[in-house]
Amino acid sequence: MPLYQVSRSELEINTNTMAQAFDEVTFWRGDLYAERSILALVGKATPLRSIPRRSPLSGAP
Repeated sequence: MPLYQVSRSELEINTNTMAQAFDEVTFWRGDLYAERSILALVGKATPLRSIPRRSPLSGAP
């Protein structure tokens, strides 16, 4: 979504709609050009499961 072409009201409508339609929504902002920011709204019907990380200090391979 090109943020430079969307009003605050339109952005709120889009984000609220996504939040109502999906269990999980993430926002990704891209700034390829300083004056032309873009935003990606990514919705998922079921929440992402977290993948446990191994600590580098645990000694496990």
